[in-house]
Amino acid sequence: DLNPWRSGAGLELGLRTQYNYFDHDRKVHGGRASIQPQVSWPIRRTYGHLIPRLNFWGAAYDLQNTQADNPSDPAYAIPSFNLDGQLIFERQLDWLGQSALQTLEPRIFYLYTPYEDQSDIPLFDTTDLSFSYGTLFLPNRFAGYDRVGDANQVTLGLSSRILQGKTGQQLLRASLGKIIYLEDPRVWLSDVPEERQQ
Repeated sequence: DLNPWRSGAGLELGLRTQYNYFDHDRKVHGGRASIQPQVSWPIRRTYGHLIPRLNFWGAAYDLQNTQADNPSDPAYAIPSFNLDGQLIFERQLDWLGQSALQTLEPRIFYLYTPYEDQSDIPLFDTTDLSFSYGTLFLPNRFAGYDRVGDANQVTLGLSSRILQGKTGQQLLRASLGKIIYLEDPRVWLSDVPEERQQ
């Protein structure tokens, strides 16, 4: 579980571990043990946050029915770093005759994950993430543990919310964001053409 343990110095430590066994009569199958520790030192204020975080992605496999040129015990160990910063600006306004609060929330997110070839690892339960504003700020562009996406990128985002003055209920929200790739990603799911991976 990644519920963090917090130290008195402000460090937050999290750990997620998992073991899965995938069974199939004819295709590649076997066990996967994965581990994901992380450490962060968040600075949170009412007007925003700045959160540096180190992640480690690790997994080891014990496979049967692999192809002749693929190992039965592939593994990966990949470090990752991200820095997440956001500011929150507020102003009072009149919304359809009611008192309301409007926010303007610029956000910047830097992510670096080095490339590691994972083409010898089967895809058991890994897929592309469904696109949303929130997924722009995640440390891995894949859901699951069979792929860790390499990255050297900056994400710029901007959100604005209108909140009811008395209750704080959200009345409207608009967000936009853009990823700027400092290097082209090289890790994709297996159905991506080879020429795109080079």
